[in-house]
Amino acid sequence: MSSSRGNLRWSDLRTGLIFIIGLIVAGVLLLIVGKNSPVINKFIDLKIFVQDIEGLAENNFVAISGKKVGTVQAMTIKERNDTIGVEVVMSVRAEFQKVITKDSKAKIKPLGVLGDKYVDITLGSGEYVSDGDFLLVEKDLGLADITTEGVKLIRSLNEVMEKINRGEGTLGKLITSSELVDKLTRTAENLERVSESLSSNRGLAGRLMNDSELANRFTGIVKDLESITASLRDGKGSMGKLLVDESFYNNLNATTKRLDSLILGLQNPSGTLGKLTTDSLLYHNLNRSSIALDSLLRDLKANPNRYINVRMF
Repeated sequence: MSSSRGNLRWSDLRTGLIFIIGLIVAGVLLLIVGKNSPVINKFIDLKIFVQDIEGLAENNFVAISGKKVGTVQAMTIKERNDTIGVEVVMSVRAEFQKVITKDSKAKIKPLGVLGDKYVDITLGSGEYVSDGDFLLVEKDLGLADITTEGVKLIRSLNEVMEKINRGEGTLGKLITSSELVDKLTRTAENLERVSESLSSNRGLAGRLMNDSELANRFTGIVKDLESITASLRDGKGSMGKLLVDESFYNNLNATTKRLDSLILGLQNPSGTLGKLTTDSLLYHNLNRSSIALDSLLRDLKANPNRYINVRMF
């Protein structure tokens, strides 16, 4: 009787211990595995709309600057803004809502070279996102994009090489045509002859480079020109006064005005000077008077006794 009671007590105790251990293990599993579960943490839904999910799958994780903050919950083909694509719903822990703004960008990135894809959200500034908001998507260059760009580059290089082989362009002519090479050779020969002329004192340039006396003369001429220019600038001499002295200008202006008045007088038919230039009768009278005066002077010279009588008392 006593042994049966002891067996019952031990079995009850063992059952109770197993139950308690089970509860502890379940609690630990809930803490470790269930961190992303809405039962324990509060979550918000954020969305992105892409035309290519690039290998992204449901339950792949979502990160902010590399830190895991949620998971991909669902992906559905929908139409948005007249474009058909995939709407990706991401479940993000609400505690990170204050670091995600409306200008934050989401990018689908690989874990490794050939690893699973995840969504990485960049930090932004401004107004915080709300539950159900769409994030901007920034496309990341993948292996396929890099390969495509590389193929385009290779094609462009091939086109350039084909043009060069056909002799097109300066580089193509330089490689395939001897004409440009001949011109460059002649240019080099001409430069060599010019250099020889300069070094052998031939020509003015050669003498200037090697004849110190001639160079000094030119230097003196330049200094004299600088002195003359300074004198003109300072108003020295007749030319300097002509350039900078206002009195000469004023005198010249007054002379011009007087000449203008004289010309106006000549053009006035009622004035004496005007009549001299415009009245033909006055001209003829003056002409006759001058002829008569000339005849009188000639007769006076030929017959002075006719006009001059000298009597002695």
